[in-house]
Amino acid sequence: GEVTFHEGFVTTKEAKRLSGGGSGGEGDTVIAKAVRPEVSGPLNAYIDLHRHAAVRADLANHGGVALRAMLAHVIAGADLWRVDIESQRAPKEDIAESLETSSAEAAFDLKRRAVLAVLGFNEEAPTVTGRPLHRPPFAPLFARLLELPGPVVLEIVAIVMGETLQAGSEAVEMIGLQLGTDMRQHWSADAAFFDQIDQRRGGSLGL
Repeated sequence: GEVTFHEGFVTTKEAKRLSGGGSGGEGDTVIAKAVRPEVSGPLNAYIDLHRHAAVRADLANHGGVALRAMLAHVIAGADLWRVDIESQRAPKEDIAESLETSSAEAAFDLKRRAVLAVLGFNEEAPTVTGRPLHRPPFAPLFARLLELPGPVVLEIVAIVMGETLQAGSEAVEMIGLQLGTDMRQHWSADAAFFDQIDQRRGGSLGL
């Protein structure tokens, strides 16, 4: 004899179950339809890259927005940015104490606390900059910076730049030259300074 296969046909019981009216009891076969993502990986990359190109083309015409975006990246941290804070590590305890109690450090710290307050950060935080300090993500920080007027944003830039300025670097020399920094206004010889001189003299004499 002959056997005929009717592909796609289901029994009345199976049809009822698939339409939602089945008992779902033991023995029923559950046929789950694979859920496919709305956007494939390559298509998602296509969208991301074209959006990126469009946004940065517009950003090139808006320096104020770009400055705030850059500042948010530096403060909060970003995958494509690596920003280190100058730790100001001193080789000796008396040098560290001398720096900590200097008028220059006091003046900078006063302005830093004002910036911390403006951004809604803990005013006792050691720095404005730094992902390890659990800074908010880019979006809320960027939104806050957009609310602030240009002069205030520049004050924040100055503090962040100061925190990430490497001690002993060429940058310190060039910026100081541009600003006309006079060390006599920020520093005077103290005990730590003379101690280093005395120790050097003693070493050179073999004492």
